[in-house]
Amino acid sequence: MTRQAIDKYVVIMTRRLTSWPASDADELYAVIREVRRLFHRLANATHLLHQDLGVSTAQRAILEELADTGDRSVPDLARRKGVSRQHVQVVANELESAGLVEGVPNPAHQRSPLLRPTQAGQRTFDEMRSRENRLLEAVVMKLTSPHLPRVAHTLREIGDAVESCVDASLGPEKGGRSTRSRRRSVPSASGR
Repeated sequence: MTRQAIDKYVVIMTRRLTSWPASDADELYAVIREVRRLFHRLANATHLLHQDLGVSTAQRAILEELADTGDRSVPDLARRKGVSRQHVQVVANELESAGLVEGVPNPAHQRSPLLRPTQAGQRTFDEMRSRENRLLEAVVMKLTSPHLPRVAHTLREIGDAVESCVDASLGPEKGGRSTRSRRRSVPSASGR
């Protein structure tokens, strides 16, 4: 999610939450600020950790989605990531040029191929996950809170509530989605 999208959600949520006591809305905003800060720290860590592999943070995100969920079309990846189809297409083109993904026929849509990691793409992503796991093991040793599963659940709840309020505020004519189209699989607290 881009900073602009987060800012837009915050403005909409603030309008929608005017019936909440100010302190609750302030607490939610504090969480959102920490999520932003964490997002940027993670993006920087990912860049530093993988700069020798020549894979950007956006490319890594697409490789991860394909590794976790299997072959996907560009529009499906865009919906799942909450970004524009055009953005995913640019990233997919970069990955394809680098030999990390390939397009395969899509039985559901003739003009929108499925993306699949190549062997080189899978090896690259496996190396990235190995490096990240070593870093995360070190991070876990520094954490004092035993509540990681609850934090993950709460962040999913906040994300779903934001999406629901934005959809209700915008309506389908302005880009909001119905509950049915918004449903997607959500990873468990363990990340899978």
